[in-house]
Amino acid sequence: ELGIHPVAGLIRNHFEGRSFLLSSDLDRLSAAKRKRMVFPPDIKGKHVLLIDDSVVRGNTLRATVEELLEAGAL
Repeated sequence: ELGIHPVAGLIRNHFEGRSFLLSSDLDRLSAAKRKRMVFPPDIKGKHVLLIDDSVVRGNTLRATVEELLEAGAL
């Protein structure tokens, strides 16, 4: 109804394990970054809607937002 067409500009790596089980913040952040791949041409200059239902510490979501902003999301 809104005329919004979804684009897969962010792909999750299903082979990466759970980052919240790791002991140090640096390890968790590194694992969170390996969990996904951002495609800047699909993200740059666009508004992005993120929905995350698995917030434990928020490391993954925080890292994802940073990567999307670096890729040019508005």
